[in-house]
Amino acid sequence: MRGVLSGGGHGASGDVDGLILLRTGLLNEVEMRAQERVARVGAGVKWGQVPAAAGPLGLTGLCGSAIRSTVRSAVS
Repeated sequence: MRGVLSGGGHGASGDVDGLILLRTGLLNEVEMRAQERVARVGAGVKWGQVPAAAGPLGLTGLCGSAIRSTVRSAVS
């Protein structure tokens, strides 16, 4: 059996027999550690949340123009 991640925005389509669909939308925490220049983000975080949390700390993230896409979809 295979697992497939879904951050939201797109539903399952095609042949899904034998797949486990893992919804990551509730994994939406953003933790910024400014001193270390590190961000810890959940798989369901939308990219727009990253610069919103990082900006006040003088940090940024490279999210491109797809701010409604999840972080998981950009790094997988």
